Parts: sequence; C-alpha cells; structure tokens
Amino acid sequence: MLLLSKYTVLEYLLWLKTNNFSGCDMSLEQLESIKVREVESGTQNLVFEFSQNLEKYIIKQFRPDLNERKPYFVSEREALNLEIPFAPILVFCDELNQVIITQKIPSQDPISIVIVEENSDDSIKKVIDNTAKKLIEIHQKLDLKAYSNNQKFPLEKWETKIKSNYDVSSLLSDFQRIWKQQPWGLVHHDLNGANVLVDNNSSDISIIDWEMSEIGHPYFDLCAIIRIICLCYHSDYPFDFPVPPITGTAWTKTKEFINYFLECYEFAGNKDDLKIIFKVLYCDLYRIPHFFNVVNYLFN
Repeated sequence: MLLLSKYTVLEYLLWLKTNNFSGCDMSLEQLESIKVREVESGTQNLVFEFSQNLEKYIIKQFRPDLNERKPYFVSEREALNLEIPFAPILVFCDELNQVIITQKIPSQDPISIVIVEENSDDSIKKVIDNTAKKLIEIHQKLDLKAYSNNQKFPLEKWETKIKSNYDVSSLLSDFQRIWKQQPWGLVHHDLNGANVLVDNNSSDISIIDWEMSEIGHPYFDLCAIIRIICLCYHSDYPFDFPVPPITGTAWTKTKEFINYFLECYEFAGNKDDLKIIFKVLYCDLYRIPHFFNVVNYLFN
C-alpha cells in the first residue's frame, strides 16, 4: 500500500484498526476525528502529519516499491528503537509497507531559523552547547550490536568521490587515515538546518529524520553542524563566490561559534583532520579555491 494522499493515509489507519495490529500504541477509536496534512510527497519518502484530539503524529513511508529505500527504513527503525531521549518516540513500525509512525515533537523550530533570528550571542551559544551535548550522547553509543544495517556510506563510496574530483584527490590518503581512526559510534549523517529542532522555551534540542544514520566516524556530524553555523550566522553566503575578503565581525563571530561548538563537544581530535572531512563532504557544492580558503580560515 502506497500512502500517496491523505485519503490513503486514512485508509491505512483504518486498515490498522481493522486488523488490530499489535505494537501500535496509538488510539484509533475515533477515525472520523483524525485530520491529515501532507508534509512531503517526494520520490523517496511519503510523509504526512495527522492529529487526533490533542495528539499529533508523523507517518512516514519509505517507498516499498523502491528496493533501495529498504536500508533507510531499517536505519530509522533501529535508531528509534534505541529510545534516544531527544529523538521522536516510535509509536508503530510496519515492516511490510515500510511505514514508521512517531509522535510529533511539539513547539520546536529548525535550528537554522533560531540562529538566524537570535540577536544574543549568549542565546546562540546556549543552542550550540545543547547541540554539542546531544552529539556526544549519540556518538558515545558504541555497543550497537542490534544496529545491524549495512553501511550506506562505506569507505569505497568516499574513495570514488575523492578520486573523481581533482580538487580533493590529493586528500585521499589523509581521508583513508582518518577513516580508520577509532572509536566509531552512531552517526546521524543528515544534520541539516531542518533536522535539528530547538525548543521555543528551553533551547533544548531534538533531532529528527534518522534514515541516514549508521555506525560511522563522528567527524561527519561535527562538520554538518559547523556548516549550519556558517550558513545561518554569517550575513553573506560564506562559501559562495565571489565574496568580500575574509575579514570583519561576521567572519570573526562565525569562527568564534565554531570553536565554542568544538569546545562544548569536548573535541580532542585534530582540527586539520576535521578540515579534510569538511572539504571532501562539501567540495561538490561550492567553487574552488574560494571554498578551500574559507575552510582553512575557519578551522585554523
């Protein structure tokens, strides 16, 4: 069953109720009171929000007609089964139709909006500090025997990307060296400005969309948060070309926030290694050499 519209979502919920599925913690006694809203209808996932009385839920289908979506469904399921306190609460998981239902996280805004709108450095630092502490908790999940999904981002995939891009090809041996460093842990792998949510009152952090998660190197998540800080705080698009010289208050503040984030994370690694991962991750998005000049400045 494909959840292609709000009407098929209602049909699916009725099907759940009719078949009295075990493991579904949600009350479906009054289907007529359920309101459904489309959130995303893409080529990979079908996502809807539905509410009943005061409860709100997210229903997400990893299209079962596309075989390549199965590993992403497994990753989200296994991550949510870890019961990470700042991840959505798993309500129901349907293996056959690759559907996951979670409680919607209330009263939170994307971190990208919060950083852009905050005028106080202290408020921004509080958000950054809370984010860093959540990443520590994620990355310290080392004993993950139940997390059996194969890697979606194996070393071979990165090697192919590096070898095919002349601008980063010289970084291959360093990247391979960093890859082998331990310890590894759970990595989210999709920490963009919309997947990190900030509580409107407490500035506490929630993280959603765990489909890319896997066992991996934590530097990938650190680079993702650093990129959010750069894009949200800097008044000009920091990696775009052409831009003014790398001077001024905005650049200084951006660098200050990056260093503060690494301090809160208790980063004890090599910033040059972090810089290499950052260049490989985002080299396809920006024009070289300006992008490299900015990265060298921000990580020095």
